[in-house]
Amino acid sequence: MALGDPVRALRDMEEEAAICERLGDPRGHARSLHNQANVLHIQGELTRAEAMYRQLEGVWRLLEDRVSLALSLGNRANVLRERGDLDEALSLYREKEQICRETGQHIELGNALDGQAAVLVTRGQPRQALELLEKEEALLREHGNRSFLPTCLGNQGIARLELGDGAGAMRLFRQQEELCRQLGDRKGLAEALGRLGPIKAASGDVSGAMLDYDQVEAISRELGLKGELQACLGNRAMILRARGDLDGAMRLHQEKAELCRELGNRKSLGIALGNMANILAQRGDLQAALDLQRQKEAIDRDLGNIAGLAHGLGNQANILEDLGDAEGALDRLVEQEALLRQLGNPEKLSRSLVAASSVLIKSLGRRQDALPRLEEARQLARTAGAGQLADQVEQIIRLAEGSNG
Repeated sequence: MALGDPVRALRDMEEEAAICERLGDPRGHARSLHNQANVLHIQGELTRAEAMYRQLEGVWRLLEDRVSLALSLGNRANVLRERGDLDEALSLYREKEQICRETGQHIELGNALDGQAAVLVTRGQPRQALELLEKEEALLREHGNRSFLPTCLGNQGIARLELGDGAGAMRLFRQQEELCRQLGDRKGLAEALGRLGPIKAASGDVSGAMLDYDQVEAISRELGLKGELQACLGNRAMILRARGDLDGAMRLHQEKAELCRELGNRKSLGIALGNMANILAQRGDLQAALDLQRQKEAIDRDLGNIAGLAHGLGNQANILEDLGDAEGALDRLVEQEALLRQLGNPEKLSRSLVAASSVLIKSLGRRQDALPRLEEARQLARTAGAGQLADQVEQIIRLAEGSNG
């Protein structure tokens, strides 16, 4: 939805809603609420958009219009997911899926599967997410619906990236980009380019990544896409940090954090706080870094963001070890280990076990306690197909056994 003046558009919609309500026209009132909520969502006003979708949901339940209710449930779930309220979002997507199966809404059924998959990826369950997304793709292709296909392909790319299949992810993101250009979908194009950028940067094509981010930022600012803009700022900041420009990176992360607070997007706010903490730690300001990591931890716990919590606990452990609190570092790593077992990611679990073993050996002198962890880490790395990691663990085990002897 392109909006020349969103403030005026919202004011006109509010007036329309009030008139419909006075005239006793519930469907006209619902139509206006829907338009208002969509504008707010596009502008990144997540808290206001969620409240509006919730109000709309109540109207459709009162009218017993299940087809419209399914659409409203999905829209509210999308906002909740963006904010990081994963449990409630997943519940709404599943309710929408059930209604769509009963009413034969194949397109909205695909959207419900897509939403559930996005939640699963966020929770660190990419394999289950990919299964749902492939079902959605089959539905879209079966019914010849190209408009939703780019989003589905992009989300498959995210799942494959989480599974360690960078080449597969790149292929899917390029398909998403090409389709969006064909369809004239500039919002989708910004999303696709924003996803390609990190992969290019990781492969060494930093210039290509920054060019992608230039396009994303331009589109986002022009269309008022605050959600895409905050993500783009964070990605730019990561490149600046890698180049050694810590001040520039910190400024972008701070701008991202402010946008996220404005949007009510707590999940992305936690990411920004964690990245700011990493910069502070790199500068040697360990206590300030730990304070920000604890703020991130509180957000992740509140949102049920297990993957984000596990990542943040690992960073806390690094800071605590540098501060001389080896026991505190080990406590964080033990909790991280439990979370990663829950998520079922063998490579990340292997790295966590290695980190805990390092604390046990170097800081606490407990080699015998470290060896079983290292043995499991080696096996997990092999299971995950991470040969280089398995070789590194093998070398650590030899050193530990040699020192012990």
